[in-house]
Amino acid sequence: MPWIKFLHIATLSLWCGALLYLPALVHSCGQARQAGTAATPTLPATLPRHVFTLFATPMALLAIISGSLLFTGVIDPRAEQPAVPVWLMAKLLLVAGMVVCHAFTGWLVQRHEAGQYQAMGMLCHGLMAFSAALIVGVLWLVLATPL
Repeated sequence: MPWIKFLHIATLSLWCGALLYLPALVHSCGQARQAGTAATPTLPATLPRHVFTLFATPMALLAIISGSLLFTGVIDPRAEQPAVPVWLMAKLLLVAGMVVCHAFTGWLVQRHEAGQYQAMGMLCHGLMAFSAALIVGVLWLVLATPL
C-alpha cells in the first residue's frame, strides 16, 4: 500500500505540473510560430503534442489508476452499507474537473497544430487558472481530512 500511495502522489504531482505547463507551452509555441522571424528562437511545432501524449496523458492515467487502487483503504467493505466519505466525493469531483482540463488542453494542442491562434492567449491563461484552482482544491481536501 505505501508504494501505491507513493506512485499516486508522484504521478499526480507530475500530472498537475503538466496541466499547468502545457497551456504555457502551447501559447509560447503559438506566439513563436506567429512571429516567424529569424531572431525568434522557435520551438518545434510538435513539442506540445509530444509532451501531451508522451508525458501528461500517461501521468494522468497512472495517477487515476493508482488513486483508484487506494479506494480500498478509504472505504470499509466490512460495513453493512459502505459509505463513501463526503471529502472523497468532493475530491473525485475536482479530479473529474482536472480530467476535463486535460481534455481541453488536448483541444488547445490541436488548435495550435492547425494554426488557429484566435484568443489562444486568453484560453491558455484561463485554463491555467482553472487548473490551478482545481489542484489547490484537491490539495486542500486531502490535507484537511482527518486521519
